[in-house]
Amino acid sequence: MKKILILPLIMFIFISCGNKDRQKNNEERTANATEKVIDVHSSRNSLDYAGTYQGTIPCADCSGIELAITLDNKGAYTQTMTYIGKGPENVFKTSGTYEWDSSGSKITIKSGDEVNMYLVGENALFILDESGNRITGDLADKYILRKAI
Repeated sequence: MKKILILPLIMFIFISCGNKDRQKNNEERTANATEKVIDVHSSRNSLDYAGTYQGTIPCADCSGIELAITLDNKGAYTQTMTYIGKGPENVFKTSGTYEWDSSGSKITIKSGDEVNMYLVGENALFILDESGNRITGDLADKYILRKAI
């Protein structure tokens, strides 16, 4: 009778040890997989950024500059700058391509020698300074272009 009870007990011990090893392996695999997961969300792949953005930005020698930028999903842009109060000859249109930065959150528009950077946000383009930083201070809200709906 004792031999009959010992055999199931030994089998139970082996099965229990095997389950612990499997559980440990599963935990290690889960930890390794979690370490490899990289947050791949960015403005480029998470937002519906294509469209026209508009706003009036400050101007040193006029009442302001009406700026409209249209972006498509294929990397092309059209930009219209209208200097308010300067007459019809002070409307400038450019078009070309834009490039995303490696993080997928900023775009760069090159027009001749001029380079402009923008942070792409939810229904907004934030005009960036020459270093690629958001403009701060009292006029910061004047450097945001809103998406036309």
